[in-house]
Amino acid sequence: MQLTGVRLTGARYDEIEKLVVDMYEECGLYAIPIDCFAIAQKLGYILIPYSYLSPFDQAEAFEKSDEGYSEIHCLNGMYRYFIYFNDYEPNHRRVRFTIFHEIGHCYLGHLDDDKGKSYAELESEANFFARTAIAPLPIICTMDLDYVEQISCEFDVSYTASCHILNAYRQWLRYGARDYLEHEIKLLDMFGLRKAA
Repeated sequence: MQLTGVRLTGARYDEIEKLVVDMYEECGLYAIPIDCFAIAQKLGYILIPYSYLSPFDQAEAFEKSDEGYSEIHCLNGMYRYFIYFNDYEPNHRRVRFTIFHEIGHCYLGHLDDDKGKSYAELESEANFFARTAIAPLPIICTMDLDYVEQISCEFDVSYTASCHILNAYRQWLRYGARDYLEHEIKLLDMFGLRKAA
């Protein structure tokens, strides 16, 4: 999980959180750990492991990224999103985060129109999308997860990502809204985790 250090606005964080909830609803997937492969399939994104590429194309892929990248191509007269990922990476949890990160680039429209955003800003948005998609903070709260190991195990994320997620969770508890926001309630309802008042 690479962090770029570019801070987004509070409004943009909220927009991305809402888009993640919309994505879950669109895909109809409400089980933890959240299946990035199933989400990509339901969204019509084409996943291509590096191992499926020719030696020449593999070399190009590794030049672009050691982890993964996404592109848009015309296939049978339709533009489709292609997500290439390094399946040689031995830590499957890192691969999951990479796929969610690339889904974020696609779902947020980064490949369609960058809207004049810097590379660092696009990466920050995709990182936030991935972190939110792989381990939503309201779900962590409802499940009473307080340790890196718990987050790593429950959400099938790497130790490093779990450290970042736990830090974000603690910040959310400290500085976030006192009550769940509308999209957070919707999220908990979709996963069947909202506790009775």
